[in-house]
Amino acid sequence: MKRLTLILLALLMVFTFSSSTFSKEQILSFEVIDSNSVNKTKITSYYRGLGYILVHHANSAEREKVSQFLKNNNGREVRFYLNDDSHFGVLFRLPYCFGRGLLIYSGDLKVKRYDIIDVVIPEDQ
Repeated sequence: MKRLTLILLALLMVFTFSSSTFSKEQILSFEVIDSNSVNKTKITSYYRGLGYILVHHANSAEREKVSQFLKNNNGREVRFYLNDDSHFGVLFRLPYCFGRGLLIYSGDLKVKRYDIIDVVIPEDQ
């Protein structure tokens, strides 16, 4: 019985390690250019809580990577991190503004210009 418990524990640890360590997520950092939300306005309707974040590359060396990332993930749901807090939104490419993205989210976030956000897209999406 003790041996079976140890084997099951070992299998659980291997499964947990392999699924979290080898997950294939795309992660890229963006810098906030502008942001706003309905929470900051006087609108009192079902739009309350919606907001946007206008982003571009956080590092100029990654301009091409950001551009390709936006092309490949236009209109996809993403998880993003702002000040170590996880949030969900939809990322759009702005086709007439090279390397710019528009992230639409719902919630009450404190976003400032020049903040850095990390956007995560699971490979299985």
